[in-house]
Amino acid sequence: MSKTKIIGIPVVFILVGLDQLSKYIALAFFEKFGYFSYPIIGNYLKFTFAKNYGAAFSFRFFQNPQISNYSFLILTFVALIFIIYLIKKSDKKLDIIAYYLIVAGALGNLIDRVWHGFVIDFIDCDFPDIIMQRWPVFNLADSYICIAIGLFLLQTLKAKK
Repeated sequence: MSKTKIIGIPVVFILVGLDQLSKYIALAFFEKFGYFSYPIIGNYLKFTFAKNYGAAFSFRFFQNPQISNYSFLILTFVALIFIIYLIKKSDKKLDIIAYYLIVAGALGNLIDRVWHGFVIDFIDCDFPDIIMQRWPVFNLADSYICIAIGLFLLQTLKAKK
């Protein structure tokens, strides 16, 4: 097994721990001060509590939270098995790192679904763009998955050169 594959395992646990710690702190904050939106940097960065019954960034594919939660639990388990298979087969360092980030993101949100019945989202950013009025509320686990997608895009661009 390559060094990247071996190092990736404890890194996943660290990233999941950071995600869960951030959600624990956010939940404790909102329970103490109320479930409002709190500006951190003006309107650009706020802490906003959101129960996410859908996919990443609060995208909802199912209207019924119970169906949604069970569906995403099953989907996450299947995806994790597939990603672990891809990690074993891959020999590209950047791809392996991206796969581990996806595993960390999926596990972080899976723990929330099992423990709470929903995913805790709390990072509320406004990126000036023409596509959305405001970026959806997210968490660290969602960020890991987005970074992984960026690494896959980088790997694709490198391959085209």
